[in-house]
Amino acid sequence: SRPLLAPGWQLVPFTAALGDDAGYKLWSAIAATFPVLAVYLLARLFLSRWWAIFAAAFLSIDMLQAEMFVTGALPLEGFSLIAIGLWAITKLWRFGEAHWKHMLVLAVTIPVLAHTNHTSAGLALILFPLYMVALSVFSTADDPGTGGFRWWGRILATPFAQFPTMLALGVGSLIALTALPYYLAVHPIGGVLDHPVIRAFGVLVGVLGVLLTLLSTDETIINLFYRSRYLIAFFIYPAAAWLTYRYWWPAFKGRYKTIAWASMLLVAGLLGWEYIRTVEGQSAYSDMVTPSTAQALSNLRESPTTTGQDGIVSNSFTLSLWV
Repeated sequence: SRPLLAPGWQLVPFTAALGDDAGYKLWSAIAATFPVLAVYLLARLFLSRWWAIFAAAFLSIDMLQAEMFVTGALPLEGFSLIAIGLWAITKLWRFGEAHWKHMLVLAVTIPVLAHTNHTSAGLALILFPLYMVALSVFSTADDPGTGGFRWWGRILATPFAQFPTMLALGVGSLIALTALPYYLAVHPIGGVLDHPVIRAFGVLVGVLGVLLTLLSTDETIINLFYRSRYLIAFFIYPAAAWLTYRYWWPAFKGRYKTIAWASMLLVAGLLGWEYIRTVEGQSAYSDMVTPSTAQALSNLRESPTTTGQDGIVSNSFTLSLWV
């Protein structure tokens, strides 16, 4: 049910020569090096060789890259292809003319990406157009393309100002349609999410998930965003329990059921421990105004030298509100 390279035919030479275990491990090790090379390629757009190596070296020890290496290196390949695509888009924008080798790279990257990792393909569908628009918006008069327009004109002119990029994306997308049958099999809101209430909960989680990333300096509306991160738990825990009951729990038999119980108790213990630590931490807010602080404030009010216009310096936001 996966596209041809996901990982599919990528693995065949490795497993045929070395067996399933060693072959898969060697493929993963090789795939895990691609992001380092891809980040070096991106960094060279605006950094010297040594500084680009510096950036790539830090990526090589990033903990999330390590997690993907262990659990499945396919996204590492997909992300690397996204980086290559962004590199080609930048080259085409910077030169302001059709360089066939960069157009070829971009046109080939799209179908290879589609046949390798559907998650990365979905991200590319968002990132590539966004990156092109950003290049147009941030262009100056000295840059090619849309530098002479206002910001809204730059956005509208992006497809025309970056026509070589659009042409390469179009050709690549047409070739990528060969992967369409695989994507129809994994369309959104399918598979395990076949319960109307769970889908509806998913909509709420999606909305709250967007709201919780936003903030405001307006005291009237800040909690609509801030408190969304608390409210989201009301829907995540029931949905997670449903998924566990429906799909995860029945898969465990015998001693594995005992291990599952132990795991759930361990998680509950960790959550309880963190709950207690949070209560203790939040209680510190109540200690910001101690009896001594209250007495000092009272003395300030009653002092004959206080004119009512004097300020009080405080290093505590909450205490300053109290004052």
